[in-house]
Amino acid sequence: MTRASGRREARPSADSVESIHGRAELLRDADRRAAWLLLVDGVPQSHVDLDDPGYLDFEYVRRLGHVIDTALPPGQPLRVLHLGAGALTLARYVAATRPGSPQLAVEVDAALLDLVRLRLPLRAVRVRVGDARGVLERLRAGSFDVVIADIRMSGMLGVEGLELLSYIKRYWPGTRVIVMTAHGSDDVQQDARDRGADRYFTKPVNIHDLMRTIADMGVPVRL
Repeated sequence: MTRASGRREARPSADSVESIHGRAELLRDADRRAAWLLLVDGVPQSHVDLDDPGYLDFEYVRRLGHVIDTALPPGQPLRVLHLGAGALTLARYVAATRPGSPQLAVEVDAALLDLVRLRLPLRAVRVRVGDARGVLERLRAGSFDVVIADIRMSGMLGVEGLELLSYIKRYWPGTRVIVMTAHGSDDVQQDARDRGADRYFTKPVNIHDLMRTIADMGVPVRL
């Protein structure tokens, strides 16, 4: 069974590369004809269904997708910045549900990105190899409506942890920020608050608490 969803194990595949994050591999999903799992060092990271990009397999990704759904009226294009590309799951979702959305995905790991581009191509999204710091410094304020990033970076994206929060608040001062981390401490929590985080969660996150927090920010969500 997969750790991500409890389905049968994915079918074996030879699609793998050594990336800066670890051994990255793409495995076919045994339950969905055109679906793939991206694993890094054996741990599921992303799930993509090429026939149905609106299908979001991981629960936390479904929740993120729902928040994106509420950002603007259905079908209206969104300007989305993805810091860390993975298998471009949410980028595919936005492209399918909001056609014409300008999107930029930034990934520092060229080997991982090449693998995803080869096996799971996506033409509707601009993809750039580079670090988050350089991209954020070059962007014009207000360039994007939504920024999607993983706080667990350890410099892999060119930004050390909560430094990304400072960049977001500098370039998009009105952005509401929720920090979720598996590497938290009292000092990290205080640092996040000092940098302008609206809320701070240590993983594992209770999904209902998270959705209530988002609702309290004025975003209509299904609790």
